[in-house]
Parts: sequence; C-alpha cells; structure tokens
Amino acid sequence: MNEKRMYRGIRQLTWLLMAIAMAAMALLAQEYKYVPAGVAIGALSGVLGFQKIIAMSERIDGSVTDLKLPAFSEYAKRYVLYLLVFGISAYAGVDILAMLVGFSCHKAAILLYVWMHRKEAE
Repeated sequence: MNEKRMYRGIRQLTWLLMAIAMAAMALLAQEYKYVPAGVAIGALSGVLGFQKIIAMSERIDGSVTDLKLPAFSEYAKRYVLYLLVFGISAYAGVDILAMLVGFSCHKAAILLYVWMHRKEAE
C-alpha cells in the first residue's frame, strides 16, 4: 500500500467528516457562533498531530536502537500542542465539545479509511 496515498486519503476523509460535522453542528446549535469553528479547530488539530506522527516515523532510519526517548519527546510535544490549541481556543470562547467532535472526526477518518481498504491489507 502506498503510504502517501493512504495519508492523503485519511486527510480527505477528515475534511469530509469535518464538513458534515460542521454543517450538523451549525444546524443544531444555531445560537452558538463558535461551534462550527470548534469543529474546524479540533479537526485541524487532529490532522496536525497526524502530520507530526508521520514526520517522526519518517525520521526513523533503523540506526537508532533506543527510540524510547525520541518517541516520548515527540509524544509530549504533540500533547502540549493539543493543550495549547484547545486551551487558547476555549479561553477565546470556542465550544470545547465542538473541538472534541472535530478531533474525533480525524480519528473516525482513520478508522473509516482502514475499514474501506481492509481488502488491500490482506
């Protein structure tokens, strides 16, 4: 399986799910103007974290025997990034639940992509 095609497919599914969630949240929560923005921020945070995971995995060349410290360092940086983005957004008035819905769109996109391409993996 072509990894770049897989990454692109996951990102495209994320954008599709994000658009669906934004439309649904805008219709359901008309009095809250920051709800669709929260979905977008959450989805973009998920994709940004995904990109950081891809970048870290591409830097592994097999010569490093102990990956615990670099892996933990990247993991910690990613979660600090999530904390900052979600914290600043929440402080600005963006709906936290909407951000979690957006973040979940990316996670759902990964699962959906795997399910859609399960025959290729066999």
